[in-house]
Amino acid sequence: MKNNTQSSILPESVLCTKTFALRNFAAWLCLSTVMTLLNCVMHNEGVARELKGNLILFICCLLGTHLLRMFIFSNGSDAPWRKIYISAFAIGLPLVSFLTTVLSIELHMLLLSPKEYAPHFVLARAIFGIWFFMILLMGGWAGVYISSMAVARYTNSELKRLETVTALREAELRALKAQINPHFLFNSLNTIRALVNDRPGRAQDAVLHLSLLLRAALQTDVMLRPLRDELETVSHYLELEKMRFEERLNVKISVSDDAMKVRIPTMLLQTLVENAVKHGIATAVSGGTLEIFGKIEDNVFRIEVSNPGKLENKSDGIGLGLGNARMRVQRLLGQTASLNLVETSGKVSAILTVPKTHDDQNADS
Repeated sequence: MKNNTQSSILPESVLCTKTFALRNFAAWLCLSTVMTLLNCVMHNEGVARELKGNLILFICCLLGTHLLRMFIFSNGSDAPWRKIYISAFAIGLPLVSFLTTVLSIELHMLLLSPKEYAPHFVLARAIFGIWFFMILLMGGWAGVYISSMAVARYTNSELKRLETVTALREAELRALKAQINPHFLFNSLNTIRALVNDRPGRAQDAVLHLSLLLRAALQTDVMLRPLRDELETVSHYLELEKMRFEERLNVKISVSDDAMKVRIPTMLLQTLVENAVKHGIATAVSGGTLEIFGKIEDNVFRIEVSNPGKLENKSDGIGLGLGNARMRVQRLLGQTASLNLVETSGKVSAILTVPKTHDDQNADS
């Protein structure tokens, strides 16, 4: 399909949109009309002269504002504001006002007869008077126009920022949906295969837990979920791992009712529990107990996932999965929230803390 849009040979600063042209035309026409009516009411004479004078003003302002717009856009629509203001007010405004003043006087000489001139007409006085008047008019127009540019630029930048954030969140959600460990799926399928013949009822339970876990991972469309929902997802994972490790895996969960309502990043608890099983339970011959503890105390929400073991690198004992989780915590819950990995008395604990001020914003009503 051919593109019928042809680029103009004129620079962008010379061109203007139809919307701008219509609005600019309407604004100056209204001003000229109002000034004509006021002059007619106040003086009650010289209607023809006032009409001609304000028609000249309308033509000069229409042309002048277009020239001034060219100065504003000569540096590009994305130029720094300091450059735009200097170009508009220090260069464009005096020059354009002087040009429109000369044009106005020439048109007055052409369209008005000497009898219609104001009494005691002096050319020099007229030049400076009209120039000052044009500077006021054009300066006001430039201020309004540049302000509208600033609002439009800010709106566009906010839209781009929101689009970027949305794209990042969508990418993050896609990563979350695909983050279930392939080794876990492989081990779960092997467990189901081993149970099919000897314990078909357990095999059916395993398939149910696996399907519910996959559904929770694949159908997630929010960035924050209540802790109770995260615990429900984790429970399916732990049931499958219990079938694999049997007596080697014990689970202890202690979470207060008020903590259940706190919203945390989606699949964060799943990541912490997976790391605890992988680095704590699976590596120990006798297994161990995985503990999940959560409560709100002293205006701080705290959830802790513990497993037996030691940190291999105490300076930064956090894997890639937990490193990504830490970044998500900082971005979604704010800089006051934290996710740390600590070792105490033969146990490794991943601890998430969220101040109550942020908890209030994310509490499940």
